[in-house]
Amino acid sequence: MTKTKTDPGVIDSVANDEPMQLREWGSDRIHPLPPARAGDWVIGSSSEAWLQLQDREQFVSRRHAALRLEGEQWSIVDLSSKNGLWLDGMRTSSASLMPGCEIGIGRLRLIVETPRIVRQRALLARLLGWHPERRLAVDRALHLLREFVAARVLLWLTGADDLISVARRIHREVAGDAHPFVVGDLERGTKSMEEALRAARGGTLCIWARKLPADAIAVRKLASDREPQCRMIVCARSAGEVMSIDIPALSTRPSEIGRIIDEYAVDAIKRLGAKPTSFNATDRELLVENPPTTLADIELTTFRMVAIREYGGVTHAAPRLGVTHSALSRWLARRVSPRRRSP
Repeated sequence: MTKTKTDPGVIDSVANDEPMQLREWGSDRIHPLPPARAGDWVIGSSSEAWLQLQDREQFVSRRHAALRLEGEQWSIVDLSSKNGLWLDGMRTSSASLMPGCEIGIGRLRLIVETPRIVRQRALLARLLGWHPERRLAVDRALHLLREFVAARVLLWLTGADDLISVARRIHREVAGDAHPFVVGDLERGTKSMEEALRAARGGTLCIWARKLPADAIAVRKLASDREPQCRMIVCARSAGEVMSIDIPALSTRPSEIGRIIDEYAVDAIKRLGAKPTSFNATDRELLVENPPTTLADIELTTFRMVAIREYGGVTHAAPRLGVTHSALSRWLARRVSPRRRSP
């Protein structure tokens, strides 16, 4: 049970990528930060607290901790609570609210969210699922992504989907298209590990686990010691005991296909600067009735369909997409031929 006392509209007043809310781990329970003014904003089990948190095991003190605004930076301080204040798994007496950090109060964990963190969580929910049972998996993935963004860990992706395309979408979210995304092809000998890392400098190197040489982590560490750093995503069908973001098969999410299509269509419209009408109800119905088999296929299909309509047909869309007119025409013919009509 939670109760938040705050003024309406506070989220809209936050500029840039500053902390704007606290969210309870593994849930959609959100607590917008209080008005930006001095004073202690108490968090605890008391009904008088600004943010009232209650757990059945009573690990939250009546006045457990408090938020304080120091200049333009929010911080949280322990108010001599019985079970202490924790930041990213380490006990502390006070801490600044940094994007994505995890604050432990009793047995509860609060994630500090900014607009960027909210956007990253939305992407992970698209990849992993929106069902309530998937919320813990999404937050675990968000934790791994935060470590990856800070270049502290390799990011492992597992599953049967087109993981390279998933990795590219994650790269676009955390780094943007202006930074290189390099797929290592070490088996063919076209690049050594050092060459691949050099090509990905400032961006992301993506490589299959079976192609990962024994000294890859050591080489990567040497590369990341020099600016700009290179992040590294490793794809595998399974990762054993390594913590990974496991992408479920699209076939296990039939009720979510429509929403997945909608979100990738919005992505395509934004990337192309297209009109919202460049993907309409007829396009959506076609894909829902004849769904692609992977997330990568949905992304490619929505992107091409938006481009074809936005640019006025295959002739003008093909060169902009970097494909030949005949190839795009054949692809479109296959895509718009409903399988359900097949004998």
